[in-house]
Amino acid sequence: MVQLRSPTIWGYEYEALADGGKDWDARRFEAFVGEYTRRQTEVTKFRIELGALFLECEALWDNTLDELFKSVFGLEHEFTMYLYLHLRIINPAFDEFSKQKYQSMIGTRRNVLYNTTGNDDEFQAELNGYLEKMQTYLKEKLVT
Repeated sequence: MVQLRSPTIWGYEYEALADGGKDWDARRFEAFVGEYTRRQTEVTKFRIELGALFLECEALWDNTLDELFKSVFGLEHEFTMYLYLHLRIINPAFDEFSKQKYQSMIGTRRNVLYNTTGNDDEFQAELNGYLEKMQTYLKEKLVT
């Protein structure tokens, strides 16, 4: 999740910028969409691996780990929805009226787009709390 929320997009990640047939804003937007798509694909691959792990854990112990992860998946969904709205707001192909509608929708949510890496990152603190609960659960199960 940390990598997914990183505001940094490196030069090599800007494949869409090479297309000189479009204006700068359109190429930059395509680069953002491409990079977030790539990052989300990595998260999806990891979730598939987790699914197999959850089945094994449930067979050995119970479904507690799966239940604990539902909170993390809820945070992932919150991030995905925020990103969806954000990308519509910065899309240069959208008219101002549409952008304002999306801005009003995003205005009611907490900003979870970027990891602030500070102590005031409520989203990261919430995620860390869930991960600590999972770590405690797994330590308890693996020690016995």
